[in-house]
Formats: sequence, C-alpha cells, structure tokens
Amino acid sequence: MKKAQIWVETIIYTLIALTIIGVTLGIAKPKILEFRDKIAIERGLSMLTDLHSTILDAATTVGNVRIFMINLRKGRIEINSSSDSIMFVLENAHVEFSEPNREIPYGDITLKTIERHGTYEVRLWISYENHSIDILYGGNNNTLQQISAAATPYKLRIETINETAQTMTVDLSLIS
Repeated sequence: MKKAQIWVETIIYTLIALTIIGVTLGIAKPKILEFRDKIAIERGLSMLTDLHSTILDAATTVGNVRIFMINLRKGRIEINSSSDSIMFVLENAHVEFSEPNREIPYGDITLKTIERHGTYEVRLWISYENHSIDILYGGNNNTLQQISAAATPYKLRIETINETAQTMTVDLSLIS
C-alpha cells in the first residue's frame, strides 16, 4: 500500500509540474512572438535607413557603384521601379508597430501597420520621387523585384547610370 501511495504522489506532482510549465509557456509565448517581431521590424527599419543612405551617396555622380549587404532573416524587400520605391514588408507580425491603417512619416521612411485577422502586416517604405531619383531594377523601369528572407546575406549592386537636369537614374541589381 505504501508503494502505491508513492507512485500516486509522483504522478500527481508530475502533473502539477507539467501544468505549471504549460501555463507559463501559454503566457510567455505571445510576448516572445511580439518581441521577436518587434526586433525584426527594427532591423528592417535600420536596414532600410542604411540602404537609403547608400543610394543617396551613390546618386551624387554618374558611374558611382556601391555594394550593399542585405541581411534579411524575416520579412521581404520589394523594389518597385515603376513607383520608384523600396519597401520592407513583414506579414503575420504579432506586434502593432504603429497606429493601424495610418501612414506615419519617420524621416524619409513611411510606416504603415495593417490589421489582418489577429496579426498585423507592417510596411516600411521610401519613395524616391521626392529625391529626384529614378529607380531601376536590372535596367528595367517597370519591375517589382521581391527579395525574400534568407539565411545568407544578399549583395545589392547600386549604380548611378544616368543624369538629366531633373533626375539621377540609379540601377539596382542582386549579384551572386
């Protein structure tokens, strides 16, 4: 009878411990996801700021070439040469980074959070129309190029190829 009581107590203590672990994980997991997504958005913002600075630096003189390393672990980059913009997008984010459905200027970058069925889509973008820079991708003016998250960094080649009285033309392309 004594041995049976020991086994019953062991099982009860094990179940209590597993319940405590389950409740703790249930409470902590949403906060961990929020923190992870906030870090991804802040990295995207920093990367976009650095990329913008590199493009402005390259756009000073025709023939300037810069190589920019894109280390993208989460989200994607969209280079839209028809609208002369570059955007960082993070879908299914667990954090409301800015006021939903409102464009918020942050220096040269615009922020927008879109609510999507319990998660958010966060968009950060730069439009080069105000900077008198015409963005091309691979020499094409009507391209939407997406760069997805990857374990290895991408190398983006930035080259100023033309200058007119009103604009500088900057061509972007991935190199391997």
